[in-house]
Amino acid sequence: MRRLALRRMVEAWRGLEALGLPRESAYFLGFPDQGLFALFTTHYYLAYESPYTGLEAVAYPGCYRLGLPYTGKALEATLVELLERLRPTRILLPSPLDAHRDHQATAYFGMQAAAFLGLEGRLEYYLIHGGYQYPLPKGLHPRLPLYPPPRGRGLPWRRFPLTEGEVGLKERAIRAHRSQMRLLSRFLLAFVRQNELFSPLPVPAKEALAPEEEGWALLEGREVL
Repeated sequence: MRRLALRRMVEAWRGLEALGLPRESAYFLGFPDQGLFALFTTHYYLAYESPYTGLEAVAYPGCYRLGLPYTGKALEATLVELLERLRPTRILLPSPLDAHRDHQATAYFGMQAAAFLGLEGRLEYYLIHGGYQYPLPKGLHPRLPLYPPPRGRGLPWRRFPLTEGEVGLKERAIRAHRSQMRLLSRFLLAFVRQNELFSPLPVPAKEALAPEEEGWALLEGREVL
């Protein structure tokens, strides 16, 4: 599993390169796969031991900071440090509605770090594990639109259209993750569509708070594009 972690880092670099980005633009934090929810709940202060690697601290070469304990406090502090240093104009997070526990925890940690720095207005959310069989049809269908996921019902969605060239870049970037493509190719390639979908809200609210921006189409979560 430790070798797999290193392999996935290399695949992520290759995915960035497919998008025309340098390796230096990636910051790997090295916290435990399938352990982030535990870091947010039972192991915020007490170090978590990964049952897959036996590690209790960040140990992978190339990570942002080696030796950090597997605690929620260390992860949150690292996110605050990076956000303060980079000051991104847009921060993309999984929605807390995502069915994957690691994605949920990423949302919680990211929201807390952004709020600490007053960057809440820069957050946008997406869903990957968005409900039963989402998205359909499985496999590569680049001429179809990506529609709002079932778990995102009630969220306001912004539709960001992609050019044909951008769709091709996304496909190449996804295919760079070969270790995941072996098992999840039909699922991953189903996200290669005519558009991206982001929500300005993490969970449904009675009112859509964020104004529509140029280049975005605002959609209700119940609509099918």
